[in-house]
Parts: sequence; structure tokens; C-alpha cells
Amino acid sequence: MQEFNPLVSIVIPVYNGSNFLRSAIDSAINQTYKNIEVIVVNDGSTDDTDKIAKSYGNKIRYFTKENGGVATALNLAIKEAKGEYISWLSHDDFYSENKIEMQINKLRELNCNPKIILFSDYAGLDEDNNVIKKVELADIFKENSRIEILKLLNMAYLHGCTLLIPKIAFEQISYFDVKLKTTQDYALWFKFVKKGYIFYHMSEILVYSRWHDNQDTRTKVVTHKKEQKKLHRKVVLMFFKDYLFCYDQDYVQIHVCLVRNDLKIISEILRFLRKIVRKYRKIFYPK
Repeated sequence: MQEFNPLVSIVIPVYNGSNFLRSAIDSAINQTYKNIEVIVVNDGSTDDTDKIAKSYGNKIRYFTKENGGVATALNLAIKEAKGEYISWLSHDDFYSENKIEMQINKLRELNCNPKIILFSDYAGLDEDNNVIKKVELADIFKENSRIEILKLLNMAYLHGCTLLIPKIAFEQISYFDVKLKTTQDYALWFKFVKKGYIFYHMSEILVYSRWHDNQDTRTKVVTHKKEQKKLHRKVVLMFFKDYLFCYDQDYVQIHVCLVRNDLKIISEILRFLRKIVRKYRKIFYPK
């Protein structure tokens, strides 16, 4: 059997990221797993991003484009990628040096299943690289099941830069929605789940994420809230059966998320339907 040693494309979209970009690129090109390519897409920056990226020469593949938002930069990078797997890295975050190696090793353990998307724990940093919080998901994500990943996505605890995604998932299902400015990642993760991809949790911290005031979810609060509400309304329809038949303890967390996104009425309708389902289950399937 041929050894599993796939090319991994690390894609870095950047807009005015001169303050942190070098740290991100360095963490990508210095990975202990060597069968990688690093793709940087400059989304119309007006600072020194271009100068920094070009200083790496042929160590990276570099593209420039007019400003169009992170989804457009990601889509360009993914379409240009030569790798079998895609690993997204935000310009203000960085990887642990063995991020890709550990994930490829895990895929080997899982028989190189092409339907698996890996994700991991991560740490939040301030702008001086001090750890603010370690996000360890084992207490929330109990097993690699569909309802568990739905709960995690509903609670917005999954960090997109921890993922390792088969490129074919984008080609067969969808790329990032360029109309979305703050929820383009979660909208796509839900689609992947719907199409049968298995999200598999790794309990190691593999990504260090800077939390600062210039992030889109903080600078575009109103847009983010509107997009989240619209997204979760769609998700209820996408996963109606999953929500209807899941255990009560699972639905509690989904209910909290829907209420938080001003979808209390929809959640109450679901809770009512769940009661009916339980009632007739007892009639037709008595213990």
C-alpha cells in the first residue's frame, strides 16, 4: 500500500495584515510536515502587505486582487491550490509547528477516509501573544457524530483555521459564499455536514488565534447579527429531522442558540413538534 503523504495547501487570505502576516507565513512554511505549499492572497491591501509577502520569494505562491472580502480571497486560493487538502490560516493567527503533521497522522489512523474533516482545540491570544483562553472542546464535543457537530456549530465554538479539509469537498459541494461578510465559514461547514462529511475532533491545541478589535465579527457587529439570524433560520430547515429527533439534552443547547439569534418562535414550534413526536412514539412503540 502506498504511503499516505498528500500535498497540503495552506491558504492565507490577507487584507492590511502587515502587523501579523510575517508570523502567520513563518508558522506555515516551518511546518514539520514538509509536503506543503503556502498560498498567500492579498485582498487589495493598502499597507505593507505586498512588500512582506514578496520578501518570501518562491517559498510561497503569491496572488494579488482587488478588495472583495475574505470569502473571495479564500476561493481564489483554494481554486489555485494544488494540494489534496486545504488548511486555512488567517493572517493574524499562527499554527503550532506540527499542526499539519499531527493531522496527517490522524488521517492515517482513520484509514485516510476521504469524507473526514479534522478540527482541533485552539488558544486565544491578545495582540502581545499572551494566552487569554484555551478553547478545549472535549467538554462540549462528546463524540464524532452529526448532532454533536451541529451543536458545536450552533454554539460557534469551531475555529475554521483548525480544520483540514479535502479539496474535493469544495469542488463537489461549494466554495465560500462571497455575499456573506462574517458567516461565510459557518455557512459552508453546515453544508459539509449536510452532505455527509464527518467532522473529527483532535484534542490538541494546534492553532493560536489573536483576538483583537479589528476582526470582522467586531467591526461589523450589525452585519454579523443579521447574517447569523438568517443562517440559523436556514439551518433549521436543513437539519429539521436532526433537531426534531435528537435527545432533549442536545436540543437544549440548540434552543439556546436559536433564542440568542432572535429565533425563539421557531424554536418553540420545534419544541412543540418534539412533544408530539414523543407522544406518538409511546403509542406506536410502547416499552
